[in-house]
Amino acid sequence: MRLIISILLLPVISIVGGMVTAGYAATYIGFGIGSVHYKTDLTSLGGGQIDDNGTGTKIYGGYTFNKYIAAELAAYNFSEASVNGVVSNINGGPVNNIPFHATVKSTGYAAYAVANYPLSKKVTLAAKLGVLQWSADLQVNNKTASSSGTDLAYGLQASYNFTRQLAGVAEWEGFNSANPKLSLLSVGLRLNFK
Repeated sequence: MRLIISILLLPVISIVGGMVTAGYAATYIGFGIGSVHYKTDLTSLGGGQIDDNGTGTKIYGGYTFNKYIAAELAAYNFSEASVNGVVSNINGGPVNNIPFHATVKSTGYAAYAVANYPLSKKVTLAAKLGVLQWSADLQVNNKTASSSGTDLAYGLQASYNFTRQLAGVAEWEGFNSANPKLSLLSVGLRLNFK
């Protein structure tokens, strides 16, 4: 029985072993900060829409199998976007100006497959595709609601290696979340462990 299992596992071990090229297997951690764009529909709470930017942060870690393929996990704090205004309400009589305050804040966790394309020893371009598990809190005045989901996540990245261990990273990430619709443009640092 052990011989049969060993024979069946041999192709899998060969494929995984072939993915890990000598000198490229490494783990990494990083953080980013930037501008998160919110597009949120608050009509169910008596408000309008928020189409605004806030400050977003993320921390992430990953494993590089070779210079072309990596896997990555990330945690996001999309912070808060808000809007203040006055809604004019006409009820068959005089205009009633009603002030409102609307906010949206969101967090999420993602898993990605990353495809790297080294332009040189210092500069690498990357594209990533994965899933985002997110949750959001929506509020208009004293009315609140929450929203959550698991949706497609994708991104484009450029990195510059200052040293073998330290890289600067600029990245755009998009998420197919329903409400709020999110995207994040960030810069940060990544620490490589080889």
